[in-house]
Amino acid sequence: MSVEYVRVSPTERAFGKKNLLYSQLEILKLIESFQRFKELRTEEVKLKMELKQKAEQAENLLAELDKKLPETKHTPAPIAKKKGKGKAKVSHKPSLREEMEEIRRKLAMLKREGLV
Repeated sequence: MSVEYVRVSPTERAFGKKNLLYSQLEILKLIESFQRFKELRTEEVKLKMELKQKAEQAENLLAELDKKLPETKHTPAPIAKKKGKGKAKVSHKPSLREEMEEIRRKLAMLKREGLV
């Protein structure tokens, strides 16, 4: 097996170095993002555990309160539903894609009118 050498022009070398540096920069950004993700994930787990403990404490307090309160034989009266009063209509919030399409339509309309 023989070794062969290939001559690389200065422009090719500069192009290769530039691409290599950009790749290294992207890798470092990914590592930084992953480290931040791990920190946030650890914090999320801690907060979830804390929330679970608080929910269990609240459930225990409600159970104790339920035991301490006297029982009644009173049954609540049924609540009559009012007709004609429903929920108000909630306006439709457009998705990002819908907003982008709307902007594209407006741009196309401006192009047709010759303003852009």
